[in-house]
Amino acid sequence: MANDERFYCVTGDKRSWSREPLSIADLEARGYTVQDARLAGDKDLFYEGRHVAHLFASKADAAHHLLA
Repeated sequence: MANDERFYCVTGDKRSWSREPLSIADLEARGYTVQDARLAGDKDLFYEGRHVAHLFASKADAAHHLLA
């Protein structure tokens, strides 16, 4: 996985999302762990072992997840 990949983030409770893509390198530098997705999205985002968000490669996929 290249650390310069960028993804749109949607929190698990769907209350917040990123309007601009976030890079994996920036997320990992802030203490997050990125892993392949288990259920929704392209990647899962964890903080201190707790799942906090889903990451999507496209803005359209992130928007579709918000509406689901």
